[in-house]
Amino acid sequence: MGALFEMETNLCCGQGKIEHDMQDYKYQYGGIIVNGEKQIYINAIHSSKKVGNWQKTAIVYCGGGKLLWGALFNPTTGVFSGLAFNGES
Repeated sequence: MGALFEMETNLCCGQGKIEHDMQDYKYQYGGIIVNGEKQIYINAIHSSKKVGNWQKTAIVYCGGGKLLWGALFNPTTGVFSGLAFNGES
């Protein structure tokens, strides 16, 4: 797979690619294990969205469309996967 901003998704909550500049997002990262492999979950929140203490608290946000999305990164392979948008705004 290519770079994260080139990925396209067709999952239930939104289709297409990330439409905003990657620098316009706040990012949260969490380590998870998927099928025995260590991966990093990326939670992205567009800077136009007002959220609480995002630097210290995991943000759960209903709606938001392409302004909020998540993806996985496998540090062993360098591959991004699982791009999903956060429902319709």
